[in-house]
Amino acid sequence: MLEGLVNLLSVAAFVPLVAMNARRLHDTGKSGWWQLLFLIPIVSQNVMIVFVTQKSDTTENQYGPAPIDPTTKSSAKQSTQTERNPVEPAAQPDQTEPSITKV
Repeated sequence: MLEGLVNLLSVAAFVPLVAMNARRLHDTGKSGWWQLLFLIPIVSQNVMIVFVTQKSDTTENQYGPAPIDPTTKSSAKQSTQTERNPVEPAAQPDQTEPSITKV
């Protein structure tokens, strides 16, 4: 029973793992078919570790737009803070005495 559950979870995790590796390989400009290297033991694991730890392309490649914007050199947190407009102070109510008009 427990082995069946483990096998089911392994199969369920396989598809997202393949998709994630393909996306990462595409970010570096390589084909997702490089994942087939996992069928060759030991050496292939080292090659794949090198591939997935490489820096992403900063320009658009055949697989789509670059995942990193080369124009921003700062972290995402800093860039979002500088792009925001400062909040304008709320308008203060008129402090003068209200005028009473007689009809």
